[in-house]
Amino acid sequence: MWNYLLYVKENIPECWREQPYWDRLCCNLSQHGVSVVELNTIYSTENLRAQLQDAGIPAEEGLLFAWRETELAACQTLSLANVAYECREVSFSQGDLGKAQMLLLGLEETDYTFLLRVYQRKHNIPWEILRTRRCILRELCMQDIDALYELYDKPGITNYVEPLYEKDEEEEYQRQYIANIYGFYGYGMWLVFDRNSGTLMGRAGLEHRLDEEGKGVLEMGYLIAPEYQRQGYGGEVCAGILSWAEANLDFPAVRCLVQRGNTASEMLLKRLGFSRDGSTWQDGKEYLCFVYVFRRKAGVCMEG
Repeated sequence: MWNYLLYVKENIPECWREQPYWDRLCCNLSQHGVSVVELNTIYSTENLRAQLQDAGIPAEEGLLFAWRETELAACQTLSLANVAYECREVSFSQGDLGKAQMLLLGLEETDYTFLLRVYQRKHNIPWEILRTRRCILRELCMQDIDALYELYDKPGITNYVEPLYEKDEEEEYQRQYIANIYGFYGYGMWLVFDRNSGTLMGRAGLEHRLDEEGKGVLEMGYLIAPEYQRQGYGGEVCAGILSWAEANLDFPAVRCLVQRGNTASEMLLKRLGFSRDGSTWQDGKEYLCFVYVFRRKAGVCMEG
């Protein structure tokens, strides 16, 4: 659990004295129960470890806000999450900050949620992405694999989606997916849980794909367990994903490929406001292409 933001006060850059962002961030963290703790100069791992021990702070509960290369180097062998701030002041020497989990150029959009996700990524804690009226969407973690197999074993689930790999191969695939897709893009295919029971009820999310012309597009996929179908869950989940994508990503549209014959998905997408945009063939199967255009971003062009 994240309880402490750690920093060295003497390293706060001069430019922040004229900006309210640091004080505002500290206030925001305090409202969420995170204590902001000032440390003395950090010059080695042993020195940092000793300061944490003296303050009674477990490294696994902290996140270090660093301005110096020496600070980052000191926490590399500790279970300590970290971010670094790259100051533009010529006189502010900081060294190589490339080892930071996250390198910040400003604090305008840095808040509790942002830093919490840095902390969670450090400790392999899956992100909760969004909540709808009846569902929770979050990232997959390795502890979900058995439940994922139970989901894919349900009748009809693999009629229009690819089945899972054999257990060992699937585990390795998901391990790499967590590290390289979630870790790089910040989005991907998520799990859908019932808010009341916590039961895994489906899978849905967004992935970065290349279309037939080699352009980067945002593609949505989804599946809902048979016992939850025909109750509006698919529309509820997909509507939540579309709202999340419009608010958090810079793509002008989302597309969805539906295997020909999957009329239930066709009807769902039309109800959500998707329009038909031709078809494509993949692995010997024909897929109908549907597109949902974000009205506020209709003029944005994404190349990939």
